[in-house]
Amino acid sequence: MTIGRIPSIEGGIQPTIFDAKGDLLTATAADTPAIRTIGTNGHVLTADSTEATGMKWAAAAAAGLTTANDTVATGQTTTSTSYTDLATVGPTATITTGTKALVFITSNIDNQSNHGQGHVGFAVSGASTVAAADTKALHYYSNGNIALQYGAAYYISGLTAGSNTFTLKYKSGNGSTQYFANRQITVMDLGS
Repeated sequence: MTIGRIPSIEGGIQPTIFDAKGDLLTATAADTPAIRTIGTNGHVLTADSTEATGMKWAAAAAAGLTTANDTVATGQTTTSTSYTDLATVGPTATITTGTKALVFITSNIDNQSNHGQGHVGFAVSGASTVAAADTKALHYYSNGNIALQYGAAYYISGLTAGSNTFTLKYKSGNGSTQYFANRQITVMDLGS
């Protein structure tokens, strides 16, 4: 089937307004039609009130996930039975989030005495305030002096959108000396 020019209709759009493949019919004001010519390959049509037609062709926004991470290799201890900072605070990851994030935490945990309990959690500060809790933490229980590297991922929701800082916190479950090293946190924004 051959498609030819559409015949002119009295008071309608005249086919001669289009000059090239990809021409788009738009307007610069009420009752003022205009043509927006095709853009560069890969570009997308974007609203822009500074343009005569109210739109322009622009490069597509980069896709991908927003993440932040930090590592502290230094090994340090605590006997605190509530979540606290070690002598070298952190690691910390500051990121602009929506209301949800995925938090990956890892740490070497070593019981420095028999029957130890080491815990690594994270707190959130900034736009949100969330205390470290056992429900989102690494847990180490040992009857001997054995060092292991632990890791876990936690989904967190109910954040206040904005700049949030995620910081690892540490505690001993029974007051014995617990050692933490090779500590890392990675946070991935999951939007709202």
